[in-house]
Parts: sequence; structure tokens; C-alpha cells
Amino acid sequence: MADKRPRRSAKDFAKRFGWEAEDIIVRDPSGKIIDISKKPDEPITDQIFSSLIRDLFDVPIMSNLSRPHYVERMVAIGLGEGFRLVSADWAGWDIEGPKGLRIEVKQSAARQTWTARPSLAGKPTTGSFDIAPRKGYFSEGGSEWVPKPGRQAHIYILAWHPIADETEADHRDPAQWLFFIVPAKQLPQDQKTISRTVVEKKWSAVRFEQLREMTLNTSKKLLKV
Repeated sequence: MADKRPRRSAKDFAKRFGWEAEDIIVRDPSGKIIDISKKPDEPITDQIFSSLIRDLFDVPIMSNLSRPHYVERMVAIGLGEGFRLVSADWAGWDIEGPKGLRIEVKQSAARQTWTARPSLAGKPTTGSFDIAPRKGYFSEGGSEWVPKPGRQAHIYILAWHPIADETEADHRDPAQWLFFIVPAKQLPQDQKTISRTVVEKKWSAVRFEQLREMTLNTSKKLLKV
């Protein structure tokens, strides 16, 4: 059934609340005022979506709060046909693939939003990944708890962005990322985190364009298909 609700523009909202169009402003994370009334005929929801993308994701250095969502989608797109991103729901893993394959995506980056703090003197982050086993997971869209301790995914894809130079680093660019495809069974039992240096010693990195092939190869060995 088609949605018949009217689409409201910024001008409509201004009239509703007795504002002038020039009064419709928001601030970016630095406190700078962004005038969103420059496109008065653009629906307010579109302006909100555009603002979210611009401020949270369309930046060279993303925060630790937004970057995981971006990288999960990056990996899902890189894996391609037959893979489905499920992390937006209450799933106990991030991506599902052929033959019931379950994938968890974790990421880290050398350049962080706080790297420029005087106390850090530009020192890059060494990198680590969350690999903690869980007590269980939610299913049925978050309505049912499954008490199954351990790591629920078959494969962990550990994404590392190694560029620390703020003039070169761009978290948005898949070509700048390295990916480690790690069978969950090979991870240290009961360990909550693993350092990037340990990961590099145990597993080889692949590039974005190799994600699909290498993940499928690894999954065939794990699922024996």
C-alpha cells in the first residue's frame, strides 16, 4: 500500500512552528552552524539523511561510533552476491552468506579523530579488535534470546586502516583498507581482544577486491561445501 502521507519541506516545518526559513539551522560536531534552509523545497527527512551522511560518514576520518557501520557495509558490498548484511537488526553476527555462513566484522584504524590531541603528539593507534565470546545472541528480530555461549560467527573479518598521515588517510576509501579473514576457531579461546600486530603475524592481509574470493575459499574449508 502506497504511503499517502505528505512530504514536508523545511519551509513547511518553519511555518508550523512560526519560524522564518533563516532560523532553521543545525550545528556540526565542531559547533559550526550549518544552514539547512538553503534548499527550502527539499523534504525535511531528506535533509536529515543528507546531514547524517555528511557529518558521520562522508568525512576522511570517521569516529569510532560511526566507522563500524560504514566498514560493515563496505565488507558486505565487497563480498557481493549471496551475502546479506544483517547487523542493522539484533543478529548475533554481521553478515550471512551461502550455506548458512556467518561473518563478524571488526575494524580498527591508525588515524583516529583524537590523534591530533597535544597529549598524543600525533602518535597513531596500534590497533586491536574485539573478539570476545558472547553469552548468547538474539534471534527473531531481537524478540528471542538464544543462550549459546561462544563466538557465533564462522569467520571474523578484521579490517585495518594503516594510514596515519592525516593528509592521506581516508576511511571512506576501500582501497586503503587491509582485511584479515580469520576462522573463528583459530582465535584464542576466551580472549576478549586481539592486537593488530598479533593478527599480522598469524594471518595474511587481503585487499578489498580479494574479499569475495578469499572469504569463499575459507568458508568452503570450514563448512566443507
